[in-house]
Amino acid sequence: MRGTTNNINVERRTKILIILGIAALIVAFQPRIARAEWTVHHTQFVSILYENEGDLETLFKRVDGSSLSRLFGGGKYSEEKLEKVVDELLRRVGELLGMRTKGVSVKIKLYKDKRTMGAEVFPFLKGNIAPAFYFAAQDTIYVSLDDLDANILAHEFTHALLYHHFDKPVPMVTQEILCQYIDLNI
Repeated sequence: MRGTTNNINVERRTKILIILGIAALIVAFQPRIARAEWTVHHTQFVSILYENEGDLETLFKRVDGSSLSRLFGGGKYSEEKLEKVVDELLRRVGELLGMRTKGVSVKIKLYKDKRTMGAEVFPFLKGNIAPAFYFAAQDTIYVSLDDLDANILAHEFTHALLYHHFDKPVPMVTQEILCQYIDLNI
């Protein structure tokens, strides 16, 4: 009887250690977000985190090449035009996917370039890092402003909408197929 009780305690301790180990790995490999103060600009669907005032204008100029921005008098920057362009891009992605955007809220975190983004978000990765990516656990799109365009942002909005609409994660291959569809139709 005593041996059985010891075996149960060993099993419990082992399970607890495994759970703690997994939790430590999850925390260790999540993007680091602690940094100097970020300023937040809110649109209807998006909270844009940035460090410098010029970052919002750069974001606008990088996505302004799309036909969507021309609908809103593209060219000259204003916060109102930025909000319309970003929200309309998300709405358009939702429309193409047949998904509602009502109640969707996602963050976009702007970085000057991939090097800066990579050094802060994934310092353990050396070299090749995507110009943008969506991290579902933080419901955040990380963006390198140097590499951004409307298609890249639409691609990341696709990932965000898929995570917002399904209880279980959509397989990555399926997500990328839908992202390619968006790239071709946005």
